[in-house]
Amino acid sequence: MTTVKVCIYLLCLIWAMPAASQEQPCTDKHIDNAVLKEPIPFEPGSAVNALSKFFNCRITISDARPAYAADGSLIGQIVGFYDAEKPLTGSDLQSKQFWIVEDKDGGGKIAIGSDSVSVEFKDFEWVGIALASKNPVIAKYNPKSPPSTGFFLVGPDNGRLQAQLSDYVAVAFANSGLGLKPSDIYGVTFVSNPTGASIWIGPTLYANTVAGLIINGSDIHQVRMSLGGYEDCGQSQYKVEDSGYGSKTISCEMVQVKENKP
Repeated sequence: MTTVKVCIYLLCLIWAMPAASQEQPCTDKHIDNAVLKEPIPFEPGSAVNALSKFFNCRITISDARPAYAADGSLIGQIVGFYDAEKPLTGSDLQSKQFWIVEDKDGGGKIAIGSDSVSVEFKDFEWVGIALASKNPVIAKYNPKSPPSTGFFLVGPDNGRLQAQLSDYVAVAFANSGLGLKPSDIYGVTFVSNPTGASIWIGPTLYANTVAGLIINGSDIHQVRMSLGGYEDCGQSQYKVEDSGYGSKTISCEMVQVKENKP
């Protein structure tokens, strides 16, 4: 066989090979074999790709994203997830993470507190959410005018909502193990005031705030943040907010180093 024929033969073999395993839908084998050895950085909206690469399979987020009431009736379609900076306006409730749903009856968008729902998976694919609380936290989202009764939430448009939605669902997939092998993997957003603080896990520098890292739960106590002119912020100083299903925010209010006066 000539060199040219050999090359053509090899190219044909490569062309005929099955697609990379990352293109395969995730199964229990992918989850069982996954071991997170190093934190994985992710930008907003990229957690699906980062975790698909980690599991070596494809995490699927369905285009049909229903939200159901506790009795199984349809509430509407999910349009995003919002990790708010402030609690609901007009309420003393401290919820800050919300599923944003387009009401099926044309009543506009509503915000449902993340601790009021369960995230539903079927055949390794996320299929929606269902109310799991008898007293769910529900508010109007970006109403045209403040409602006369109840409370409301003001937040971003669909673009940012979609990015936070895909990140949240991907981390929920990794953390829950779909009920097969619950893991200790978390998607953590690191923030500091002022921003720009270095994020350390043990002796290793990984990023600067604001940043996202997928980490093992056992690494959380090793987290610290540092910034020139400020005291280090470690486990006894930082604040952890749990958004549920493996998503967390670790925030540091950096304290300036006091100058020693002569």
